[in-house]
Amino acid sequence: MSLGRRLFAKSGLIFMSRLIGAGIMFAVQVVIARRLGSVALGHYVVAVAAMNILAMLLPLGFQTIAAYFAAAYAALGHGQALRRFFLQALGQTGVMALVIFAVGPALLPGLGAPQGGLDGIWSALSLSALALAVLMLSGAVLTALKRPLQGFLGDALARPLVTAAALQLVMAAGLPSGMVVAHLFTWQSVGFAALALVWLFLASRAVAQIDHGSAASSGEQRQWWFFAAPWAIIALASDFFFDLDLLLLAPTLSLSDIAVFGIASRLFALAGFAVATVYAVIMPHMFEAEAQGHRHLFLARIRTANRVAAVFALVFLGAVPLLAPAVLAYLGPQFEQAAAPLAILCLILLIRAVFGPAAVVLSMERRPYLPLLAVALGFAVLVAGNVVLVPRFGLSGAAVSAVLAAFAWSASLWYLTLRVTGLDVSLWARQPHPPVQA
Repeated sequence: MSLGRRLFAKSGLIFMSRLIGAGIMFAVQVVIARRLGSVALGHYVVAVAAMNILAMLLPLGFQTIAAYFAAAYAALGHGQALRRFFLQALGQTGVMALVIFAVGPALLPGLGAPQGGLDGIWSALSLSALALAVLMLSGAVLTALKRPLQGFLGDALARPLVTAAALQLVMAAGLPSGMVVAHLFTWQSVGFAALALVWLFLASRAVAQIDHGSAASSGEQRQWWFFAAPWAIIALASDFFFDLDLLLLAPTLSLSDIAVFGIASRLFALAGFAVATVYAVIMPHMFEAEAQGHRHLFLARIRTANRVAAVFALVFLGAVPLLAPAVLAYLGPQFEQAAAPLAILCLILLIRAVFGPAAVVLSMERRPYLPLLAVALGFAVLVAGNVVLVPRFGLSGAAVSAVLAAFAWSASLWYLTLRVTGLDVSLWARQPHPPVQA
């Protein structure tokens, strides 16, 4: 079977699990919206955004560079280095969790606390963030070791199931509406902790199967931090773009509008996951080709991934405007206005597929800090767009602002990659360009 077909098969299977998980999460939000109202859903959306951002920060970027270093160590048979990497990542995640738990209450005003009421759920939110950080780290290592189904199923399917079970327990208890979100986070934190232990076991077993090989040198450990520091910011800004945007919008929009835009962004994230899965599945193969010196094979695999991602993007661009109104109707009349922002947001999928995985290539070319320029530009456009467009156009303005930010970010990142490395990683690429001499 060709690589393209394998990409479609694996990406499709992972996406179907994500689709089921997203359906479960959508049902959770339907229950909260219908029984407790849009304001309660707004509280929940802000709390989940804060939890996701904390979970992303705790490993200090090591869950993002695992895709490269774990895959490289496995390809080269450096089992000791891989185990040292994994243990260090887990250790610093735990230390950061203790720090965040202690200083978090002082940071709550910057995390949407005035509207989200995070002070009342801080302990449960902190435990949830730690568990999710371990789950993401373990999943990244499993994916790098060419076990993408195990790597993605924890967050894609198991996490939504735990959340749904926690909500069912809370609703069955007949608690007052004002206490539901707090108790929901308490129960789901326990479930997330159990999931983290299971996936930690799976990742540890996979790592143990790699031959011992050589250990990580002090120089290699410095390389971990060299790449992790910028990628912690890049991954936070990309994978949790809408969590950050929701917190930026929280002081401007009402909780009801936050709930509507949160629904639109979550449904978009589902579609975006299909595109992201394509690159996640092919990354170990890309890194393997690069580690073995097969540059043309490396570029060919990028172009294959771009084409598959573009197909997914075009499918969603056509399907979302047709299906979104019927899906949103289940949440209630006030959520039907999310259809227009959702359709606009889907343009981001095509933008990502067109410009390709430039940030990954820059990191592989030992320029991991250059993408921060594109990140800064993207967020400058986002903030400016929110200030100019949201007061006038409301939720659609917020969606257009996000699309403009994604375009500025992706286009500038592609241009930087082309100018610095000479590699065209876009959808229209034909052959490598010679790098510009400094």
